Amino acid sequence: MSSKSRLLFHLAAFGSVAASLTHIWAIFAGPEAYASLGAPPDIVASAEAGTLYAPVTTVIIAVIIFGWALYAWSALKILPRMPLLRTGLIAIAAVLILRALVLAPALFLVPEQLRPFDYWSSAICLGLGLLYAFGIRSSWSSLGKQT
Repeated sequence: MSSKSRLLFHLAAFGSVAASLTHIWAIFAGPEAYASLGAPPDIVASAEAGTLYAPVTTVIIAVIIFGWALYAWSALKILPRMPLLRTGLIAIAAVLILRALVLAPALFLVPEQLRPFDYWSSAICLGLGLLYAFGIRSSWSSLGKQT
């Protein structure tokens, strides 16, 4: 694997861990944190009411995002090979890039409803998705090897 690929996957893993920890932080920081991070109203309401819906949902999301870091570390051979490594990395990149692109139609359909969160979260998802995508592209042959 080239040094470029290694850098891309290290950055992707770092970004995934940061996003995962940000979600966990929101649980402890409270309803204001959920709201500032753009959580849906039902999640914010759950955090305000002290019900389990907000923290359980947030932990599930954080675990999924942390799982993305595991795939990046597996591509780097820091961890053992994850199941369906190439497919998993492609799915991660696709989810992140598609999540970012959701902003495009909203810019035309409901621009007055967009919040600063919509812009910066889409930019983060796009950046992270591109790190995974370019990491995959630059290390395609080594990702297929079962060693």
